Amino acid sequence: MGTLPIVHSPWSAREARTLAREGFSKEGHAFRAAVLGALRSPACCCLLRTTGFHEFGDPADTQAFVTALTGLLGQVSDDNRGTTGNYVDRVEPTDPDGSDITVGLGECEAHSDESSKLLPEDIVILWCVRQASAGGASRIWASPRLRPHLGDAEATLREPEFLFGGNGRVPGRVVKAPVLYGSDGIRFRLGALRSGHEVCHRPLRPDQEQAVQRLIEAFTKVQPTELLLQPGEALVMLNRRVLHARTSFSDRRRLLLRTRCFNPEMSNSQHDQARWYRSG
Repeated sequence: MGTLPIVHSPWSAREARTLAREGFSKEGHAFRAAVLGALRSPACCCLLRTTGFHEFGDPADTQAFVTALTGLLGQVSDDNRGTTGNYVDRVEPTDPDGSDITVGLGECEAHSDESSKLLPEDIVILWCVRQASAGGASRIWASPRLRPHLGDAEATLREPEFLFGGNGRVPGRVVKAPVLYGSDGIRFRLGALRSGHEVCHRPLRPDQEQAVQRLIEAFTKVQPTELLLQPGEALVMLNRRVLHARTSFSDRRRLLLRTRCFNPEMSNSQHDQARWYRSG
């Protein structure tokens, strides 16, 4: 199990609440450099210990704070339903029996965020407001650690012939892309992959199916970095270099916030070969 680099916020809770509204000063540049430096570690992620944002009395202050800190790391992305102006997603079990893992209970499969987008965000941040009474730990695999376990399947996973999308949040849109690209790039969500091939009536070829299963088997061979976020902590990940998952939980009070951003300095998208297969 790997050890995550830890970055501490330089601001007190009172300062953070004010600066979220007024803008961060020169300390913001040092903070940005520290986080991006930590993301360049082999883990491709880091733990952010912040200023008690989970205790802000006004939810608007909390959202402003996590959005502003995300903005220090890159161009903050809107949510995946279009230009709604909503930059913060609530990850909580409001639909415990539904199929959307963001608002469900239980465990979550290994995945990268927004695999059905032509250009997924470079950085994803999960902010812990309330942890579950038991379970709900984050698990992270850096792509380079998985590749030695893929054998001949790696060549197949590098082919830009996998379809992602279909029955997701943007119905009808399907991206054709490789699962692996460059030296460390990865795009994977099994549900989005199955859905993309299903709606396009293009079943996975036998060698593709075998390659996907080989990747899934690699998750069991490579011990992930695992941590249980505490309230006030955040997990910062290079979304296009890692897969992350969640252990099972049943506490409906669990609440994380999620933000995403683009950062060309940290991006490996130039090595991707994604294109629209069906754009709507």
